[in-house]
Amino acid sequence: MKKLLIVAFALLLPVNAFAKDSGKETKKSPFYKMYPSQLAPAAESYFGEWNKVLFKKGPLDEKSARLVAISASAAMKCEYCITAQVVLAKVAGATDDEIKTAIQIAAEVARFSILLYGNEFGLDNLKVILKKMTQKPAKKAAKNAPKKSPFYKMYPTQLAPAAEEYFGKWNSILFKNGPIAEKPARLAAISASAAMKCEYCITAQVGLGQAAGASDDEIKAATQIAAEVSRFSVLLYGNEFGQDNLKKVLDKMTQKPAKK
Repeated sequence: MKKLLIVAFALLLPVNAFAKDSGKETKKSPFYKMYPSQLAPAAESYFGEWNKVLFKKGPLDEKSARLVAISASAAMKCEYCITAQVVLAKVAGATDDEIKTAIQIAAEVARFSILLYGNEFGLDNLKVILKKMTQKPAKKAAKNAPKKSPFYKMYPTQLAPAAEEYFGKWNSILFKNGPIAEKPARLAAISASAAMKCEYCITAQVGLGQAAGASDDEIKAATQIAAEVSRFSVLLYGNEFGQDNLKKVLDKMTQKPAKK
């Protein structure tokens, strides 16, 4: 009977009671104080989980995941996020040119988003174009047909030739022949598209990402990265976390283990 009473009493004790007895305190991240008190333990636990799955042990390799996060950070104009993700991407092995490419992808997606919406291009028209672009093999245009993209008419007449030429150039360098391989580049574009809530861009980049070999789980991971970066952006700004504090946290995170 005594044993039963002891077990029953033990089950009623809160978890932190055992922590106190053992003399060990649970480690808390520097972001713990941003959360409402009652939500903090769950938010802290989830922070650890999404950080691990999205950047360490998930569908994307660490460097690609960080480049995806840079693209999303740039798209949502979050200085905290850009600072953090650029530092962490460099630690993961990203070069300056790869980082600039991830940022440029966000810039071109944003630019094209404005053009598509502003010209009321139409999702149905875009889907027809995507179908042709992703056909295997793509249909060859007639020899005498003028080489103009379906987007040519969006531009002011005088600017159209230069804009068309640039479209071909950035598409080639950012997604085909540049510093980042095609699949991670498309995943970065998906993340930027989700971050800026552009339906045109999401439709296009998901279709092109799939054509480049991205799996459903990789596409979901790129989208989730944008969601978590956005969520954390709101928390950092809203709590006035401070760039100096963030840099101190990053310094600790990126310090090499001290020699024994």
